[in-house]
Amino acid sequence: MKLWGIGKWCVTALLVVSLCGCGQTAGDGSVSTAETSAAASVEEVEEVVVEPDYIVYPAFFDKTFTADSHMLTMSNSKSNEVDFQFVIADYDGSVLFSSDPVAPGEKVQWDVTERWHGRSHTIYITCTPILADGTEGNSSTQEILITIDL
Repeated sequence: MKLWGIGKWCVTALLVVSLCGCGQTAGDGSVSTAETSAAASVEEVEEVVVEPDYIVYPAFFDKTFTADSHMLTMSNSKSNEVDFQFVIADYDGSVLFSSDPVAPGEKVQWDVTERWHGRSHTIYITCTPILADGTEGNSSTQEILITIDL
């Protein structure tokens, strides 16, 4: 049998099935056997717990700090199921701040005036998820420019 003959046969079978109305309800309100057995099999399935497919990482943007507003806030989304650890480093890699694990929906703040009292500085904020088994997930590092205008 030629291959184009198989394709022609498949198209013909598809047309016949669609014209017969297989799987549809009858006009009198009855339900086909296929639909009834499919519904019964769905009810027999146990509940399956699905692990989250993703983690929401916070985004940081360049920011100007003043005498009235000199705290950098780092928060963990309440939709996450993991803690985050935040590490702030200077341009040379020296660690300026390191948080304890921050639970979902919680936040931690760092006072930028602990380190500087003027000018602009580039800092690197690394967010590391702490998984349920205590291991670290994939980190995300963002570079931002902070300006301190006191």
